[in-house]
Amino acid sequence: MMSTHAHRGNPRIRKRLNMTASTAQKTVSTTMSAIARSQTRTMPPVYGRCALYTGGVKRIPAWLWYSILRLSLLAVPFGVLLALGISWLLAIAIATALSLALSLVLLRRPREATSIALAAAQARREARPLSEDDDREDAEIDGQRRETQAD
Repeated sequence: MMSTHAHRGNPRIRKRLNMTASTAQKTVSTTMSAIARSQTRTMPPVYGRCALYTGGVKRIPAWLWYSILRLSLLAVPFGVLLALGISWLLAIAIATALSLALSLVLLRRPREATSIALAAAQARREARPLSEDDDREDAEIDGQRRETQAD
């Protein structure tokens, strides 16, 4: 049986331990830099579960993918409960409660991706410059509001 300090005299074991330590250090460094990059992203990363199509084909929007997942989390328990012979009203109530609990636990990533995508879309809409026609319409609406409030 080897002692716990046998690596001190054996150059092969020492070399292997050094390689393992450097590999572990590189792994930690890579992981930390990946975490730092993911925290500075403005758009959500594309997760394998969320992206159905790759290449030149358009991906399913995050909100649609999240909705499909939520509906499936409702439909599957509902179907199972109906198959067990539970009344449909009780089955839908139980399936709804299960769906809510499961979606909070299982769908965190798609929910966050949906939230970020919707916030980005709203920011793009608000940043869009208005045309002269839009300004004219806004002025007319404001004038009508002032007239209504004055009366």
